[in-house]
Amino acid sequence: MTERLRTCKDERVWALTVWNESLVAGGWFLEAGGNAASRVASWNESNWNALGSGLDSWVEDFATFNGKLIAGGWFGMAGSLPAARIAAWDGVTWSGLATELSVPTSHVVALQVFGNRLIAAGSFPEIGGVTANSVASWDGTSWSPLGSGVTGLSVSALAVCGDRLFAGGYFNEAGGLPASNIASWDGSSWSALGSGTNNPVWTMTSYHDALIIGGLFTTAGSTSATNVAAWTKPIGCCTGRVGDVNGLGSYPQEVTIGDVQTLVTAKFITGNCAALLCLTEADANQSGGANPTCHDITIGDIQTLVNHLYIMGPANAPLKECK
Repeated sequence: MTERLRTCKDERVWALTVWNESLVAGGWFLEAGGNAASRVASWNESNWNALGSGLDSWVEDFATFNGKLIAGGWFGMAGSLPAARIAAWDGVTWSGLATELSVPTSHVVALQVFGNRLIAAGSFPEIGGVTANSVASWDGTSWSPLGSGVTGLSVSALAVCGDRLFAGGYFNEAGGLPASNIASWDGSSWSALGSGTNNPVWTMTSYHDALIIGGLFTTAGSTSATNVAAWTKPIGCCTGRVGDVNGLGSYPQEVTIGDVQTLVTAKFITGNCAALLCLTEADANQSGGANPTCHDITIGDIQTLVNHLYIMGPANAPLKECK
């Protein structure tokens, strides 16, 4: 694969993916291998080929959804059809997944499939006429917001790790809760990842059951981290019994007074329930079922842990297994 994609100093590639056994490149270019190709092209191991008449502005990311190639970026047209920053290619024609913009500077930077939905993120107040603060889901027919979205400049990266969708970027809230540049979505609500990072997150991926993030930060949580860090305690992480609120220790000594203190601090002193590492662990009495929210974390959970540790003891007040 030695043919050049770019032919002048201002052309560049920002996104790569494999679709239908071909390599697909997207970015800011008008030619690929000497052939006209407007911002997107495919490589079939011998030649570069255009995808129809392409897009009218640059591509930031790709995903595959329902068998189609999805492109996100800054473009307003895909082929000859309106496509407000996101479009689908079926191998023959382009189609827009959104056709209207309320803010001209809106753009889609990151795409990811989560469950049976396509997630699009970037910087936009709405998409396809639906209010969605910088992140939204597409079910193949219509757009839906992910709660109240995120508040800040933009979302730059998406990744799936375990049963959660993670979003990184330059923001200070997710779902109305404090979240410094990184947050997770469980399908119904947003949660912070501890105290987040001190500067933007630009990229992320899942690696050996951990979430790896990269960006322009020097701290992640309370840890010094120069531009790259790992989150190894996913939210919603309970795999055995509940109660390991602070994420320290190992079974059967993982539940201690430290977990009680963490609950009291988050719920009653700082009032920042979003700082809890694992809501399933924190919901010690399981009042919230399989998918607890901050509203399910109450004095009852503290009483459950105190009973287990000090009043009735582990034998008479065993902690429930995670649902």
